[in-house]
Amino acid sequence: VLSGSDGPAKLLALIEDAEAAGIDGESLAIRSGVEAPGRMLARMTGTGGPVLALGSGEARRYVSRSLLEPLVRQAVAEADRFHGAHPLQPGIGRATLERTLAVQGGLATVVVDTALERGLLRVADRSGSMARPGKGALDPDDLPTALQEVVDLYMRGGMTPPTLRQVGDGLGLENREVLERVGLLQRSGLLIKVSDDLSYLPKTHEALLTGVREHLAAHGEIDVQALKGLTGLSRKFVVPLMEHLDHLGVTRREGDRRLPGPKAVP
Repeated sequence: VLSGSDGPAKLLALIEDAEAAGIDGESLAIRSGVEAPGRMLARMTGTGGPVLALGSGEARRYVSRSLLEPLVRQAVAEADRFHGAHPLQPGIGRATLERTLAVQGGLATVVVDTALERGLLRVADRSGSMARPGKGALDPDDLPTALQEVVDLYMRGGMTPPTLRQVGDGLGLENREVLERVGLLQRSGLLIKVSDDLSYLPKTHEALLTGVREHLAAHGEIDVQALKGLTGLSRKFVVPLMEHLDHLGVTRREGDRRLPGPKAVP
């Protein structure tokens, strides 16, 4: 092929020979003898063309589109394996999934994007974990026992939720297990993280915001003492809670006071 006069055929042969590593435009021009192959490559990388262009500028590399299908199948199989090994997890981290493909980053990104576009994978949580359709989703009305036990502790705690240590002590869990379960509930939106050690159930969090907004409407400001009265929390936890309210825009800090923020009225 390389000895012939068919420019696109020579370019494609070199690209296929490069496999997943790909090949840059300059190397293609030198090895194929095709002068300024840019136009040919533009046609070959068009919609449905035989070549994929990864990256831009001098870093752009070309790979054969034929690599895509087996890699998509590999990504899907890896997601299936993850669900089998970690049934409590919503999905596998995207970066982790891309690394399992053992190809350059640009190609791995295209593979996962393609699987998402085809509905073979879905985004499972707020951190962007990848899951298979119908798997990895947590039903708040039918949680695994290991997670429901944690939710029950927060439900009993109400406005004064348990610390991570109290979760561990209450359920006989190691620190790692506590972080895994609480983190999963947070990523799935079943716990609202306020600080490293403080989280609320969504309904409790909403009730808290309502109480704070009512206090602001009645008094024009809120301080640590007032928030302690609303929640029953110690100062150790009220301070990060006030910072959380600032972050949400419910309050805004002015010196030592918290005044109504832009979202004081929902």
